[in-house]
Amino acid sequence: QIRNMADKLDVLLVVFMDYCDMHCSKGLKHAKNLFQLLLNLFDRYILRTRNTRFTQFIIFHVCRKKAEFVDSYIERLLQYSLSSVLPLEIRLRSAEYIASFLSRALYVRVDSVESTLTYLIRWVHSYIEEHLKSTGMFIPQ
Repeated sequence: QIRNMADKLDVLLVVFMDYCDMHCSKGLKHAKNLFQLLLNLFDRYILRTRNTRFTQFIIFHVCRKKAEFVDSYIERLLQYSLSSVLPLEIRLRSAEYIASFLSRALYVRVDSVESTLTYLIRWVHSYIEEHLKSTGMFIPQ
């Protein structure tokens, strides 16, 4: 029964990815519209659902079509990860998706990976400094 359901899911994902390819081949406007739709669905459903295993690969697949989609997806996840107003669960999942995307999507440009990691490292350093100052501690130079 489980294998049967997994096979059906695989077929559905292939059909959906074929649809995405066809839609993206109609031109940049169609590709952007599809990407925005998928991002909105990602925000509303996927990001808020625990233990999704394969649904993020739909976004990965569409990101492959345009470099600007890659950058947009990374920027969105960074915003969510580093937000002080979003629930911790959403921030953690966003960080997980950044890590998953940067480590798995072989088409992501090296400079995008480097700039994302640099941004995160600077944020962590700033966060540590801020919290050490608020506790009266200092950072040795």
